[in-house]
Amino acid sequence: MNLKRGVGLAALLVSIAVIASAQVPAACTGITFTRNLKLGSKGDDVKCLQALLNTATDTQVAATGAGSPGAETTYFGPKTKAAVIKFQEKYASEILAPLGLTKGTGFVGSATRAKLNSLLGAATGVAPVTGLQGGEGILTVSKYASPASGVKTYEGEKGVAVLGIKVKAQNSDIALQRIKVNLGTIRPYYYLEAIALYDGDNVVKSVEISPSTVYKSDSTYYVDLAGLNLVVKSGTEKVLKFKVDVLSSISRDVGLPATLTIGLDANAVRGVDAVGLNQYAPTASLSNTFTIETSKVSQAKLSVSKDPASPLSRNVGTGSDGDIDGVELLRFRLKAENDSITVTALKAYATGTAVSGGKLTTAYLYVGDEQVDSANVASNGEINFDSIAGGDGITIAKDSSKTLTIKVDIRNASSAVATATVSVNASNITAENSRGVSVSTKTGSAQSDVVYIYTVAADLTPVSTGWNSSPASGTEEAVIKFKVTAVGGKISLAKTEAISAVYATSSAAAGTTKGVSIAYTVDGGVEEATEYVLEDGREATVEVHVVINKSQVPTAYLNNYIYVTLTGISWTDKDNNASQSTTWVADLPGYKTSLKYLVP
Repeated sequence: MNLKRGVGLAALLVSIAVIASAQVPAACTGITFTRNLKLGSKGDDVKCLQALLNTATDTQVAATGAGSPGAETTYFGPKTKAAVIKFQEKYASEILAPLGLTKGTGFVGSATRAKLNSLLGAATGVAPVTGLQGGEGILTVSKYASPASGVKTYEGEKGVAVLGIKVKAQNSDIALQRIKVNLGTIRPYYYLEAIALYDGDNVVKSVEISPSTVYKSDSTYYVDLAGLNLVVKSGTEKVLKFKVDVLSSISRDVGLPATLTIGLDANAVRGVDAVGLNQYAPTASLSNTFTIETSKVSQAKLSVSKDPASPLSRNVGTGSDGDIDGVELLRFRLKAENDSITVTALKAYATGTAVSGGKLTTAYLYVGDEQVDSANVASNGEINFDSIAGGDGITIAKDSSKTLTIKVDIRNASSAVATATVSVNASNITAENSRGVSVSTKTGSAQSDVVYIYTVAADLTPVSTGWNSSPASGTEEAVIKFKVTAVGGKISLAKTEAISAVYATSSAAAGTTKGVSIAYTVDGGVEEATEYVLEDGREATVEVHVVINKSQVPTAYLNNYIYVTLTGISWTDKDNNASQSTTWVADLPGYKTSLKYLVP
């Protein structure tokens, strides 16, 4: 080995490292600007932003105190915004002009991030990576199977993977420094906003696509991803992916659909091994194509459906004063397709005797646990949520759903049952796409199950259903178990004939009680001579045994599949001496068994 050459190389690397470390603020170690920043943002990237701004007196955040050089913070406040505006105007030709702006905004978007990242790259691109192990290395780059060539994307889509490569290091750790990306013969800045290199979910490097970042060689356009310092350990492989952001509005002068190329020429990837030698790959070019089509924004579609977790029919007890707040009636899903959709207003309709009797007063709209609007329930049942989230609306991301909930306040309930349901139809929803244009394609609806309102109620909850595996000879026996809770006052269940049931072949067919005998036990109530009594708030478990005597079963049910369902539960409101009957359990999940083949 030539020692003089080795010493000279080492000295050069040391000097370069010193220069690089002097240019890169300590707060920016390991930082790449990958998200938009604005007033109120917090994070280490904000601290790096302040540090970069403080490297020049004309963009300094503050001269003293918080935000000043050496006292940078992780909070994006008014002083940071003012400094960002100065930075944007300083580099107006790169940041503002391509966007048609003349004044800085203080918002760190893609154009500003690209400039910040380029400054970081310029400062760090020449700094060697320390700690590499091994000797003279071998770098291999090959095309990865995913994504396949021919990816289809649309105007405005972000983070679309269009090419994957497999990078392998042998004999030495290799620090990737630069990748020269071939973007084909079509001007890429007519179609693309940015390109980024990903290592898994991590952004290694992102570059804005513009005439100032893209250069042309012969008839081919290129962009350099430099200053990577991405280490591939000796004997290992990394899968890296190139992702693109497509411009939101592509000039129709250039035409869509358009097919673009992305690839690597031979030796487009440069890395440095442990002894400081450059290693290049691949040995031959590789590429994929991808197609950009007209935005789907104009095809935005909103659909409404009932959420599976929406409450089933149930009894609600208000207590003796007849008032109760926040009774959940309906959960429903709003799904956005082809684009993100913002819902700004929604009209629901309530029906039932509780509406005509004026017992439903105020309705509330929730997204998760957050109330986003409230409205009076009109005498005709109309509920007009016309200021959702203070008028800003709720935004549903493209091809995703949000679950909304409607709750109501109830007033002046009595011992006489009142009913309520609520429904939402897509046609009564005001929504707009990401460009602020009204969404015209709206489909679907959702309607709640009926809620039965009393001052004193038997609140029922299903527990289990099944069949006795060892019934008495000549019989089949269904077992249905549920819980009953006294709500709003005292209730009772008679010891006999409080529960009815039938068996049937389907929910569409009439059931029968032929050959049926019913027995039940109540665990948890106070047993009296003829009834079980539950004080307000007390719970009991009711186990119902429905025995079918097969000798009495009509022929149509034999050699057929049947199920058993409860059809009624009678109970008494002891506070008002009112006899009540709950029949909504019929054919409701939790109160009916699975099918069983009935043989003679």
